[in-house]
Amino acid sequence: MYYKILLLFVLCGCVSVPYGTQEIIESEQQVTRITYPVTDSTLINDQIIEIVQACRNSFSLNSQERQFSYQQYIEEDTVSFLFTCYEYGLTSHSTYTALTYHAKTYEEYGIQELGEYSQIPIEEDHDFYLDEDTIYVPDGDSIQTYPRNKILSIPMIQVDGRNEEESEKSKPKVALTFDDGPNARYTPKILEILEEYDVEATFFVIGQQIKSHENVIMDMIEAGHQIGIHTFTHRDLTKLSDQEILQEISSTKEVLKEMGYTATIVRPPYGSYNEHIVKLIKEPLVLWTIDTRDWESKDSKKIVSLVKNTVKNGDIILFHDMYASTVEAVEILVPYLLDQGYDLVTVEELISNCKLSCVKE
Repeated sequence: MYYKILLLFVLCGCVSVPYGTQEIIESEQQVTRITYPVTDSTLINDQIIEIVQACRNSFSLNSQERQFSYQQYIEEDTVSFLFTCYEYGLTSHSTYTALTYHAKTYEEYGIQELGEYSQIPIEEDHDFYLDEDTIYVPDGDSIQTYPRNKILSIPMIQVDGRNEEESEKSKPKVALTFDDGPNARYTPKILEILEEYDVEATFFVIGQQIKSHENVIMDMIEAGHQIGIHTFTHRDLTKLSDQEILQEISSTKEVLKEMGYTATIVRPPYGSYNEHIVKLIKEPLVLWTIDTRDWESKDSKKIVSLVKNTVKNGDIILFHDMYASTVEAVEILVPYLLDQGYDLVTVEELISNCKLSCVKE
């Protein structure tokens, strides 16, 4: 298993923390991307694998693109997953499955356990997914949504009194991350926005661009942002030899070290890796939970809408500090997320605020 990956769902709170894993299969005709959580419960993992396998078995031979992905929400001792099985060919088709369970006992919950708190007019028991506002009930290729009672917590979520310091520590946290920089035009603008609101982010930089943008790197360091390695030349690591992979990492690390900064995390270009790469690279690999696809849309409205509709506690959001539209989106999203009660932190801080370990070595 991919146990060294600091990936996908890094969550804060006293819960059983899921780890992520990803499988990418590419051919000339089709691309398959499988992303699913791995928990410390064999029982839960077996259920998840069954859901993944059912999705894979449903894929048609002539589809051009296949995906299995998931969303997750954590509240107190409750972990909730929403799985999406998607394929694109002559037509596109999605199916949905949910799994919600107690993080300590691993007891699975259905709609019936919500009882009067759910106010859902469903007589038969169903799996469900929840977030702070809504309860989602998947039914094959559709999802029914119901407003969640915000006054009363559902039975398995116990709310106790907290002092001000504990409340601050328990605030939802999100890490903004930026790839492919530094960029002389757009990275400084993003740094200005972050400085205006006194928040920190993580920048995964390309080694060969550091020397010509040393002033931007120094601004990152002085502002307290985290800098991660995005390789030296942005090559797909799965297509390189071991020596080339290690050179991509070490060269970038060395250039940063010359500037007085020690990078401790790596994000593989294109999110592409395999089990061998995980074992080969000493540093943890960090992916993301929300891909804004800003490089594709170059549309600030789409970027903002995507984040607003999907963001949750513990998310790692992927941007690229390469586009004007990304700058525009960040200018809107930073104050929005703060107004929603989120702390915007570095990946390192997101990890350090977890009450349980977020990385398996």
